[in-house]
Order: sequence, then structure tokens, then C-alpha cells
Amino acid sequence: MKSKKIIPVTHDQSDKTKANVVEKIMNELSRDVDYKQGNYIGLYQILNVLDAGNFATVYLARHLVTKDYVAIKNINTVDISNKTKKFIDREIKILSIVKHVHIISLFQVIKTKYKIYMIMEYMHYGSLSKKIKCNKKLDECVSSYIFYQLLCAVKYLHANNIYHRDIKAENILFVSHHNHIKLCDFGFSRISSDNEKVKTYCGSPLYAAPELFASKGYYPEKVDIWACGVLLYYMISGNFPYF
Repeated sequence: MKSKKIIPVTHDQSDKTKANVVEKIMNELSRDVDYKQGNYIGLYQILNVLDAGNFATVYLARHLVTKDYVAIKNINTVDISNKTKKFIDREIKILSIVKHVHIISLFQVIKTKYKIYMIMEYMHYGSLSKKIKCNKKLDECVSSYIFYQLLCAVKYLHANNIYHRDIKAENILFVSHHNHIKLCDFGFSRISSDNEKVKTYCGSPLYAAPELFASKGYYPEKVDIWACGVLLYYMISGNFPYF
């Protein structure tokens, strides 16, 4: 016996309205338009724009059925370089396999002809960067707790030969008011074998290890460790070393 298709809509809608909702959702997804408030990406309704860049826009959205909030990264693949596409594919691959309490979760990826939609966990409480700027600096107790969580995430990644390569305050988001954090933005991350040098410069200059500027290759594990050290200094002092 064939199972009936369940249409996820509210109980007070007629059959015709239900069909219209589903048709609207699928039409909007297939058109590859630039979304506005109230539009749908799959089963997610757009609420507002969280961030916008050269080739990607991040939306706050809510699932039509569960009402859970998510962040959707809408990537326009039309005008991006092959190198950028490689970074995006790598980020999706890595986030699809990592599972850790201090690493942001990727729930779903939707691909169309011109767009990639990454549906991710929404972090309600902002970034570590904003917290430091608002408070000028953090006390040692708070800094050590945040740093411990970051090291747990980095240790997990390195144990699986995954290297973030862009650890910074902007890429650490808060899960709650209690300083629970998750590492995000794996756009520069990569999987490398042990003791393999890489040559691609990436990351942020303020957190960059010296070997990144030497053009002789570097060990990504050490670059991550250096960035963690810079971040700890920044949390406690409110300043960056050497600047």
C-alpha cells in the first residue's frame, strides 16, 4: 500500500490552500531568486537577513513544521571562481562529517542550478568578537572557559586530520548567555594527512602565524594552534600582540 504524502501546513488550511503553499515553496526554490522576508527556501520561511557578502547572503529562517530557527547561507555560484567553489565544496564535506558539541551543525544542503543553500544551526547570542568589543576585554575566568571549549573543538578536528585555518573571535559564536560556544565558518578548512605541508595562504592577518608569509609551505595544525594563542591574548588584554 502506498504511503500518503504528508503536506506540512497548519490545521486550519483547506486542501486548496495546502496545495498552494507547497506549490509556492517549490516554485520559489526552483526560480533561484534573491529571497526577501516571507519567501521560502524549501520548507524554511525567510525572516530577515543576518549578513551579506560578495557571493553569499545569510538569512535567519524558520522551519514551516517544527518552527525551529536556522541560519541559511545562500551562495550564488554563477560568478564565483573555481577556487571558491572548491572551498565551498570542502566546507560542506567537512561540516557534513564533523559532530562535536563545540562545532556548529550543518543540517541540510540544497543545491539548484545557480545556488547552494546551507541550512545551519542558528546561534542566538552573537560572536566572541562582539562580546570582547562590548566589554573591552574579558576576565581570566571567562576567557579560560571559552578557551577550553575552543581547544576541545580543535583537538577533535586535528584528531580527524581536519584543520580550520581561520580561527578568530568572529568565528566563535555563543550558544547561550552562559558562555557556551561553537566554532563556525569552515570556509578555509581542509583535510590533510599527518605532517603534510600546504601552501595556500588563508585566514586573517591578525591571527596569522609567521610561516604563512614565508611562501615555503606550512603545517596547518600549527597555524591553528598559533591562532588559538592569539585569540587567548586578545580575550584577556583586549588587544592583539604586536599591534
